[in-house]
Amino acid sequence: MLNMDITTLIIFFILLVFLLAVLMFFFFTSVKKKTNKSTKTQGKSFPLEVLIKRLKDKKLSTQELKNTVNAVLKDYGVIDNFDAYVDIIYRITSHPHANKDIILSFEKSLSKLNPNYASLISKNIMDALKLR
Repeated sequence: MLNMDITTLIIFFILLVFLLAVLMFFFFTSVKKKTNKSTKTQGKSFPLEVLIKRLKDKKLSTQELKNTVNAVLKDYGVIDNFDAYVDIIYRITSHPHANKDIILSFEKSLSKLNPNYASLISKNIMDALKLR
């Protein structure tokens, strides 16, 4: 009878360890998924609305404008909706402190990231420069 109790106890212990291992596996995989989601949202330096608001600020210095343009390219360089970028293009090219280097590097970088929109990007930048 003692032999059967020890066997049952060993089986119970093995099942308990197995159950604990399965629970730990599910716990750690769910924690990993949560941290991946939080790092994706934290990857952007500023929301797009904030960057557009900065582009509207005519008091922005040349260096601040350049940093804002770089942030737009870094975080939002791939175009999903071109209509939203038309406003950004006009804001950058019509800014009082925008120089040829900022405008040309913006055009080159944006066209490189979005080859399908390259002709539209160039056309809109030329139109915006004509209005300047």
